[in-house]
Amino acid sequence: MIRKAAWMIYPENSLYVAGIAKASAQNPIAVRYEQLLTALVFDRENGRIIDADVNMVCELTTDFVKSLLIGYSIFTDLPKMAENISKNYCGLSRKALVVCIKNAFANISELVPEAANRPASVQKPRLSFQQEGSSLHTFPQSTICIVGLSKTNSKNPITMHHEILFGSFVVETESGKIVDVQFNTICRITSLFLSQMLVGLSFYTDLDEMSRRVQKRYLDGSCRAVQVILKDAGNKLENWRAGAAKEKGP
Repeated sequence: MIRKAAWMIYPENSLYVAGIAKASAQNPIAVRYEQLLTALVFDRENGRIIDADVNMVCELTTDFVKSLLIGYSIFTDLPKMAENISKNYCGLSRKALVVCIKNAFANISELVPEAANRPASVQKPRLSFQQEGSSLHTFPQSTICIVGLSKTNSKNPITMHHEILFGSFVVETESGKIVDVQFNTICRITSLFLSQMLVGLSFYTDLDEMSRRVQKRYLDGSCRAVQVILKDAGNKLENWRAGAAKEKGP
């Protein structure tokens, strides 16, 4: 998936608000920014989120999180947005993201008091289309975002910049197939090369093949770390699937 920057002109009746939360110590966001920031542009009349941004390390993670928020109302859909994040994003920032949108709502309630008294809206499905004029990117409805983690050796530039190496995977839950992936590597082509080896393979059936490809073609000191990331992401997906099956019941 090719991600392109998009700009839009915000309506005159739109407002901007931001929510913040402390990132956990092991989160690369904490190394770079200390806090997680979620910025929202919304319609003053109905609270519908027109655009959003998050200071994630990987652009892919930001795009996915935005797809969980844009189109919902910050006035009335806070529980649904929190549910979207909890169910569809498996990363270190999951709890912090929920805190961010709650903090954003609290800031709105102080400045736009009527927002707190709006009735709950009819819940809509998660957006999966390119909203005209916005920076929302397309993800299939049945996808989740899983972040796999690994430590790198002390001499690796990634250790200096981010402390850990991670891969952000957008995965189809039914097939386990990787739809898109991005790593927090220093050089853009490093992540792109790894992505082209992995997209289309399934965590359910192709984990060994992924590791084999990395071992054979990725001639870098972080090769082992990437393999650990794949295993970690695969385990998290299995845990997610077990939880989803338990929630669905017999």
